[in-house]
Amino acid sequence: MGIPVIVGVGYTKVGEFWYKDIYQISYEALKMLMNDYGVADVDALYVGNALSSYYDRQLALASHIADTMGLYDISVSTFSSGGASSAQAIYNAILGVISGQFESVIVGGVEKMSEELPSKIVRGVSLVEKSFFIDYIGLTSFSLHALVAKIYMDRFKLDREDLSALPILEHENSSRSKHSQFRNKITYEMIINAPLVSEPLTIFDVSAPGDGAAFIAITSEEYAMENGLDYVKILGMGSASQPANPLERPSPYIFEATSRALDKALRQAGKTIEEIDLIEIYNPTSISGLLILDSLGLGRRGESAKMIRDGFFSLDGRVPINTFGGAKARGDPKGASTAYQFVEVFLQHMNMAGDNQVSDMKYSLIHSMVGFDISSYIFILGDAR
Repeated sequence: MGIPVIVGVGYTKVGEFWYKDIYQISYEALKMLMNDYGVADVDALYVGNALSSYYDRQLALASHIADTMGLYDISVSTFSSGGASSAQAIYNAILGVISGQFESVIVGGVEKMSEELPSKIVRGVSLVEKSFFIDYIGLTSFSLHALVAKIYMDRFKLDREDLSALPILEHENSSRSKHSQFRNKITYEMIINAPLVSEPLTIFDVSAPGDGAAFIAITSEEYAMENGLDYVKILGMGSASQPANPLERPSPYIFEATSRALDKALRQAGKTIEEIDLIEIYNPTSISGLLILDSLGLGRRGESAKMIRDGFFSLDGRVPINTFGGAKARGDPKGASTAYQFVEVFLQHMNMAGDNQVSDMKYSLIHSMVGFDISSYIFILGDAR
């Protein structure tokens, strides 16, 4: 059983690509991976995509991307599960390498969202929640997050400024990043004066739709060493789920799926949360970000906003988070979001992160989730060579 490692990455800027279709966007990211890192011989292509079946009426996307790239006689699979689509793809690609089924896998995600009407975008990103909420109750993904935000803020006596701490930090980080969609800093005044999405959340509390593609190459450590490739090890991973309806859980603001996935990943990696130097979380809203950080156990529940304001999670803090802006500011091309997290962590480990570089880091953590923590994925990376 070989240790899985990442040996290369390819990605596009996140933005609005009005004159490119989903295949052109994928092509650019994959050509970067193949040309810059010399990745050519692969056994499989795994693609995460959340919305092409809904927006573009296109299924079997991995097969068509393989055709675009001229990659034939390989295994292809498409994974669709909202913002965790590429997390599922990467999870299964790792299993394929560990099992010995594949020697080398290209895996990632792509999304094309910018040309859709706002109503269709809201409907699309809400499809990961139980259909009963949407079709019969009228909840959207964002209104569900807003409902729990009110409960959480009341329980821990937080105010609107506490809720704003994370998006302000994420925009600070994205302002330095060349591939991020939003490179502007924001202030508390901008957040509270912005249009409401679902009270108390404004447009600066939620991730915006974006177009983009990101892919990584995973192989075994033995293969990488034999071929003289630089790499980052994937030391552990875990996944878990919980009831889909937050109001049926012991507490709507406790992300049990994230906590359980974290325990599995750390145990497999032989690490503790205190050994982690950098964290990338998938938080489509400001409130979900606070709940994720609470569930990672770096502080007491309800204190994540204070830790953000105190600098604990800043680029030069104890444990930097979302170092290129995360889903909020780097952009959130749903099916590709976790793949971008892997790209960004790889760049950090290889000291290629430019103005966003975190110093003296050895181990990192990547988090992704389906819906409102219906299921979650945690990956532990480190020991770059």
